[in-house]
Amino acid sequence: SAPNTPQSVAQCLEASGNLLEMLSQSFTNMKNLINTNDKQGHKPQPPPRASKNISGATYFRRGQRKAKMRMFPEAVLYFNFALERLRAELGEDHVDCGTTLNEIGKALMMMGERYPAL
Repeated sequence: SAPNTPQSVAQCLEASGNLLEMLSQSFTNMKNLINTNDKQGHKPQPPPRASKNISGATYFRRGQRKAKMRMFPEAVLYFNFALERLRAELGEDHVDCGTTLNEIGKALMMMGERYPAL
């Protein structure tokens, strides 16, 4: 069958609608998780800024601490800083970069963000 048949176009539109709905639900879940953390006594903190003199390993450890405290949005931020630094320090194919990507995926899964975690 031809790729531009009305059935395949309709399927694409339906799939994109489902994706938008899923992303919207994910953002709602993240917002609810942040609100839950606030109610549990976690004080909201301003987002961290990457500092030029902090190593990727330090950011990774900070991300691990946040994840252990179940503060997953903050953990993802630190893991992303770590990934950026580790790629610059060690190269993109280093095992520590893969470990950091895994930690980002685990934190996103804990937040209910399955699609970005892929």
